[in-house]
Amino acid sequence: MTTRGKRGSAELRAEREVAALRLRQQGRTYSQIGDELGCSPPTALRCVQKSLGRLAKQNTAETQGLLALELARLDALSVEAYKVLEAEHPLTSGGAVVEHGGQVLTDHGPVLRAIDRLLKISERRCALLGLNVQKPDTGADDIIGALAAFALRAPV
Repeated sequence: MTTRGKRGSAELRAEREVAALRLRQQGRTYSQIGDELGCSPPTALRCVQKSLGRLAKQNTAETQGLLALELARLDALSVEAYKVLEAEHPLTSGGAVVEHGGQVLTDHGPVLRAIDRLLKISERRCALLGLNVQKPDTGADDIIGALAAFALRAPV
């Protein structure tokens, strides 16, 4: 492949990323973005994330607006997940509520799924805010551990 071909494909990827971000700004889902751009929803998500990553490096007013928009969407999803979490979920079988000893049994599945969804929302929020960036290991913990071990062995 020639350099020109590589540059062309990089340009096409960049254009698709920008288009994906614009569609996301308009409120489209990743499935809708994928349909419109001719790619899968996970690819649409990656395009939006890459475009947001580039904008985040620029730290423009537009970037801050997009960040606020995505955080607001996550807030709305959290509210809905909390509604499921706080609702009562009777256990059913064959369309009938299951009771034991006159007590309605609880279906914990919806609650567990709501917790899982809230964790995913939290992970996404942390990623958007850059809170999940691992700090490089400086070796300080090793030094502190060695000093502590030495202090325990040294006579007072």
